[in-house]
Amino acid sequence: MHDIQSSTLEHGFERFLNDTSATWHVVRLAALVCLCLLVYSNAFHRGFCYDDYHHIVENESLRDLRNVQHFFGEPSTASTFGARSAMYRPLLLSTFALNFTLFGEGALSFHITNVFIHCITVAAVYLLAHMLAKRALVAFLAAAVFAIHPVNAEAVNYVSARSSALCSVWYILGFACFLKAHGARSRRAVCLWVAASASAYALSVCTKELALSFPLVVAFAELLLCRENKEGFVKTVGKYHLAIWLVTAAFIGLRFTLFAQYGPFAVGGGGYFVRGVWENVLTQSKAIVFYIFLFLFPFGLNVDHHIAVAYSLVEPAVLASLAVILGVVGAAVYYRRKRPLVAFAIAWYLITLVPTSSVHPLNVILNEHRLYLPSIGFCLFVGIVLAGIAPKLAVYWPGERRSPTFNHVAVALLLTILLGVLTHQRNYVWRNELVLWEDAARKSPRKYRTHAELGDAYLRGGEYRKGATAYQRALELNPYHLLTDAPEKVKALWTEEEIARINPKNTLAESYHGGLHNNLGVAYSHLGRFAEALSEYEAAVSFAPLFVQARINLAKAYVRQGRPDDARSQLDEALRLDPSNNTARELLEELSPDGSHSP
Repeated sequence: MHDIQSSTLEHGFERFLNDTSATWHVVRLAALVCLCLLVYSNAFHRGFCYDDYHHIVENESLRDLRNVQHFFGEPSTASTFGARSAMYRPLLLSTFALNFTLFGEGALSFHITNVFIHCITVAAVYLLAHMLAKRALVAFLAAAVFAIHPVNAEAVNYVSARSSALCSVWYILGFACFLKAHGARSRRAVCLWVAASASAYALSVCTKELALSFPLVVAFAELLLCRENKEGFVKTVGKYHLAIWLVTAAFIGLRFTLFAQYGPFAVGGGGYFVRGVWENVLTQSKAIVFYIFLFLFPFGLNVDHHIAVAYSLVEPAVLASLAVILGVVGAAVYYRRKRPLVAFAIAWYLITLVPTSSVHPLNVILNEHRLYLPSIGFCLFVGIVLAGIAPKLAVYWPGERRSPTFNHVAVALLLTILLGVLTHQRNYVWRNELVLWEDAARKSPRKYRTHAELGDAYLRGGEYRKGATAYQRALELNPYHLLTDAPEKVKALWTEEEIARINPKNTLAESYHGGLHNNLGVAYSHLGRFAEALSEYEAAVSFAPLFVQARINLAKAYVRQGRPDDARSQLDEALRLDPSNNTARELLEELSPDGSHSP
């Protein structure tokens, strides 16, 4: 009886892992969705965090679906910061607007939507992996790892990072249609699949700019996976790739046109470059290797990792990172003929990182949610490896050695438990912004941004004393502070070479430094330390003269100090900078011509 039950169980596992009938595909997809829902069961009742406030919570343009047309024509609608954080992501903004219209202001619907999109992406990864590997086992293992890997928790829990997941859905769909076009037999079918591929790519790139890697991914797929194609180069490009490159050209042209007032590839839309191109290339070489480390060892995950900017090619960390990257590229070249799918998985990982980890400097050097799309290549590679080595592992069950099927099941269960537990635990860190930034400040104690964001969280929570302390620490650690009045104990944290590299004309750094002073002033005001608040507001306006809210706060402080003329001057300047600012206008109207409060 025991042997019969064991044989039946083994047969069931065998069919689940290897049967390619439609019924078993549905069963595996259902299992993957259930796995997602189980691991992310604690990811629903969460609040907004980080950039969610200026992108979503405070963004009035998202409250009305009739603004969708503006999303497609005005990049500044992406943020309350306007041009400084302009982005062209109209489809993403449309989903946010839909959340507000259907379900209101609460964060719950946004998190449910994020988990739902992740489940769809997992299903898409499974179907794509099966198209590529032609093995249900490889596809299931790849999709399972993708579904519950802790490094993807940020893209699911962080509402603004929906861009990565939604972009990935369209990206995978476009690539699958490209593969279908290669398998089509009639000219009409080829045209339809190519049109579908280009359309999905257009939707992807209108969700997030990282989809611009798509043409390179399909080019490498052509080289590595479509060897049966006997057509000439020109005919192949015209038949399968031309539409994709036309979409690319159209998007870049549109972006240049819309961003002409800010600079076509300006960081934050405002023309600010936080580091030079060469420095960024060197620094991102370290980031690419760090991403590999995070995927292999997903411990110490952090919303704001610290990676020092690299300035020289001969820095040990840069040389080591380049050596690792060359080794990975060498492995892809080595396996391009013997195991082309392995080579393609490596190519997918590296190519999809190009938009965020190459020449274009972004404000934040490294984000975990940027690994969401590249991790598909990594997961495909892991699925291939696990499917190959599991039968060779010495996995024993009580009393006897089992078949390769049981080895596969044992490996899958161990991996699922390990990754699932880590992801479930990571979800708790995202339960509110205070927990998130306290975690980040512990893991990146020398990053001024972590302390600044922690101060914001304390401020929104009404803990003004803790907020003031966090802002003070952020001001001390801000490199721009070294050019002003930093005490010696702070300067001791930096080398003379690092201080020498600080650009005193960096408008973005000035603005951020001014924002810290303004927020510290707000904290002091709530604590009743008005003289100190006034000093901080004055510093904020000095560092960031275009910061309208700082001028309004300074005007209020001047009124409190009995200096109405100075208050009126600040309000006049605030209205000059932002004529539509009703707060400044109302405050100015409250002042009578002689400078006293009107009755």
